[in-house]
Amino acid sequence: MSGYKTITSDIIETGVSNFYTNLGENPIFINSLLQFKPAVAAETQVRFTVNYPLGIFGLVDFATPMGLGKQDEHFGGSGELLLLFT
Repeated sequence: MSGYKTITSDIIETGVSNFYTNLGENPIFINSLLQFKPAVAAETQVRFTVNYPLGIFGLVDFATPMGLGKQDEHFGGSGELLLLFT
Protein backbone atom coordinates (compact mmCIF):
# COMPACT_ATOMS: atom_id res chain seq x y z
CA MET A 1 0.00 0.00 0.00
CA SER A 2 2.94 2.35 0.52
CA GLY A 3 3.66 2.33 -3.24
CA TYR A 4 0.11 3.46 -3.95
CA LYS A 5 0.43 6.30 -1.45
CA THR A 6 3.77 7.30 -2.93
CA ILE A 7 2.58 7.70 -6.51
CA THR A 8 -0.87 9.22 -5.88
CA SER A 9 -1.74 12.61 -4.51
CA ASP A 10 -4.08 13.09 -1.57
CA ILE A 11 -6.77 14.41 -3.92
CA ILE A 12 -6.71 11.22 -5.98
CA GLU A 13 -6.71 9.04 -2.86
CA THR A 14 -9.72 10.93 -1.51
CA GLY A 15 -11.54 10.65 -4.84
CA VAL A 16 -10.95 6.90 -5.08
CA SER A 17 -12.06 6.45 -1.48
CA ASN A 18 -15.19 8.54 -2.08
CA PHE A 19 -16.00 6.53 -5.22
CA TYR A 20 -15.90 3.19 -3.41
CA THR A 21 -17.76 4.60 -0.42
CA ASN A 22 -20.48 5.79 -2.78
CA LEU A 23 -20.73 2.33 -4.34
CA GLY A 24 -21.28 0.94 -0.85
CA GLU A 25 -24.36 3.11 -0.28
CA ASN A 26 -26.76 0.79 -2.13
CA PRO A 27 -26.09 -2.30 0.04
CA ILE A 28 -26.50 -0.07 3.11
CA PHE A 29 -29.82 1.14 1.67
CA ILE A 30 -31.08 -2.42 1.12
CA ASN A 31 -29.86 -3.54 4.54
CA SER A 32 -31.60 -0.60 6.22
CA LEU A 33 -34.85 -1.60 4.54
CA LEU A 34 -34.41 -5.19 5.74
CA GLN A 35 -33.86 -3.90 9.28
CA PHE A 36 -37.03 -1.76 9.02
CA LYS A 37 -35.10 1.51 9.34
CA PRO A 38 -36.80 3.67 6.70
CA ALA A 39 -35.19 6.94 7.88
CA VAL A 40 -31.68 5.50 7.53
CA ALA A 41 -32.60 3.98 4.16
CA ALA A 42 -33.98 7.29 2.90
CA GLU A 43 -30.93 9.28 4.03
CA THR A 44 -28.60 6.72 2.44
CA GLN A 45 -30.48 6.84 -0.85
CA VAL A 46 -30.51 10.65 -0.88
CA ARG A 47 -26.77 10.61 -0.14
CA PHE A 48 -26.16 8.33 -3.13
CA THR A 49 -28.47 10.40 -5.33
CA VAL A 50 -26.59 13.60 -4.46
CA ASN A 51 -23.07 12.19 -4.76
CA TYR A 52 -23.52 10.16 -7.95
CA PRO A 53 -24.44 12.93 -10.40
CA LEU A 54 -23.06 16.00 -8.62
CA GLY A 55 -19.90 14.32 -7.39
CA ILE A 56 -19.01 12.77 -10.76
CA PHE A 57 -19.89 9.17 -9.88
CA GLY A 58 -19.09 9.81 -6.23
CA LEU A 59 -15.52 11.06 -6.68
CA VAL A 60 -16.45 14.21 -4.78
CA ASP A 61 -18.53 13.97 -1.60
CA PHE A 62 -21.17 16.70 -1.70
CA ALA A 63 -23.56 14.94 0.69
CA THR A 64 -21.48 15.16 3.88
CA PRO A 65 -21.27 18.98 3.88
CA MET A 66 -25.04 19.00 3.27
CA GLY A 67 -25.52 17.11 6.54
CA LEU A 68 -26.04 13.66 5.01
CA GLY A 69 -23.50 11.58 6.89
CA LYS A 70 -22.42 8.08 5.93
CA GLN A 71 -24.41 5.40 7.70
CA ASP A 72 -22.69 2.49 9.41
CA GLU A 73 -25.22 -0.26 8.75
CA HIS A 74 -24.13 -3.77 7.85
CA PHE A 75 -25.77 -7.12 7.19
CA GLY A 76 -24.82 -8.40 10.65
CA GLY A 77 -28.02 -6.94 12.07
CA SER A 78 -30.27 -8.46 9.41
CA GLY A 79 -28.50 -11.80 8.97
CA GLU A 80 -31.10 -13.68 10.97
CA LEU A 81 -33.85 -12.14 8.88
CA LEU A 82 -32.12 -13.20 5.67
CA LEU A 83 -31.88 -16.77 6.95
CA LEU A 84 -35.65 -16.82 7.47
CA PHE A 85 -36.23 -16.00 3.80
CA THR A 86 -33.83 -18.55 2.35
